[in-house]
Amino acid sequence: MVKRILPFVLAGMVTGLVAQPPNLSFKRGAPISHAQILLGARSMGGRTIVPSVALGYFSLSYKSSWSDDYDSGDYDFSIHLFIPKVGIRVLGARNGDLRSYTLAEVFYLLPVVNGSEFSESDKKELRDALDLIGLTFGFGAEYFLSDQFSVGSEAALNMIYHSTERTDDFANYLSESRTILSALMTNFTLNYYFRE
Repeated sequence: MVKRILPFVLAGMVTGLVAQPPNLSFKRGAPISHAQILLGARSMGGRTIVPSVALGYFSLSYKSSWSDDYDSGDYDFSIHLFIPKVGIRVLGARNGDLRSYTLAEVFYLLPVVNGSEFSESDKKELRDALDLIGLTFGFGAEYFLSDQFSVGSEAALNMIYHSTERTDDFANYLSESRTILSALMTNFTLNYYFRE
């Protein structure tokens, strides 16, 4: 289902970027950093809402080789995770050069798996295991060094949900599992405001 929705999200991102020049934000946290685009602020119910889209990236690669008197060989694998996000910031009142906000985001892990010893079914099984959807809820604050630039930090709870189902018609076997991973993450942010 997420793979069917992703083209519509990307089309919305491109439309938003063409309609108005965006503000930029870069999040640095361990182990994943994000480049984020802050779209135009909107007033909803007396609150200022800033929609955002982001893309994160994480990679793990391994390579080894061996040799002896009779033979030699090598082995490698890599996993690349692309993490698109859509979310909102709900801005608090600006107090001098300081402003706080709450945030909520939905993200998707898009895995790319390669390996010299992996068959196509191995790659598919790994992609299915890493094909995850997650939510982020948190708080942030930014300090404005000028009207166009701020530094800040965020603390957020990240939750990842994954479910699998396996069946075997021959033995009338059905197995279902659900996994929820939660972690408190912190980020350092750099924000560039080309427009308010």
